Amino acid sequence: MTDKNKSLPNDCCAEGSGTPDQALDLFQDFMGTSLRPGAVDILTKELIAVALSLAVPCVPCARIHLRKAREMGISDAELEETAAIATAFAGCRALMLWNELKSESA
Repeated sequence: MTDKNKSLPNDCCAEGSGTPDQALDLFQDFMGTSLRPGAVDILTKELIAVALSLAVPCVPCARIHLRKAREMGISDAELEETAAIATAFAGCRALMLWNELKSESA
């Protein structure tokens, strides 16, 4: 039986110093910072978030970002093209998720 408390090699990512709650807070902060306006405008970032949510696929993420995209005034045509890009990279599962969720946020 292996020692579960044995230290991992230094090149591993398991050397964090915080608690799981702190890590989740940092991740939420990172997400918020990533989606703020910057060199890439927020509409483009939201379209990227939609595409990635469909491609992963993350149903809760896709619902959130489709709703947010529509609230931002992103058109159905823009969302259709975004879903096509997600499908081109992720295949059938992205297309099936898009077909399931697109009417929910309309």
